[in-house]
Amino acid sequence: MPEDILDRYPLLFESYSKSPEMQVSAALKETKIIGVLWKVEDTTEVERAEGKTYDVPTKINVKVQLQTAVGGAVPAGKTIKFYHRLNTGTWETLGTKTTDAQSLAVWTYTMTAAGTHTFYAEFAGDAEWAGCAKALGLHAVR
Repeated sequence: MPEDILDRYPLLFESYSKSPEMQVSAALKETKIIGVLWKVEDTTEVERAEGKTYDVPTKINVKVQLQTAVGGAVPAGKTIKFYHRLNTGTWETLGTKTTDAQSLAVWTYTMTAAGTHTFYAEFAGDAEWAGCAKALGLHAVR
């Protein structure tokens, strides 16, 4: 009977019953953001825009893909937060988009001021995946 075993081994039972709970934690899976800026005419992406110079107004797609550290796709439904900064000004939050089945999220932005435009995409992470971020830039002139 269980009582007999516990009577024979009281030290074992006592130490087991008073031991602290064991905390088990797994490392978060690493992620990275791959990003591309596209010049948009009407609704068509016509050329890659990183590092290029455009007249204003110019519409840009900030297209990012959330990937695993080794380049695989992260499951859909992750929130990407987009930011913008003109020259060395303060960062403005543009908003958030949710990744699709290909782990893509796209923010469309119309540049209306001349200067250096920098875009920043951030995944804050979740219970399974570590956070990451990516900055992309281009120039706009009048």
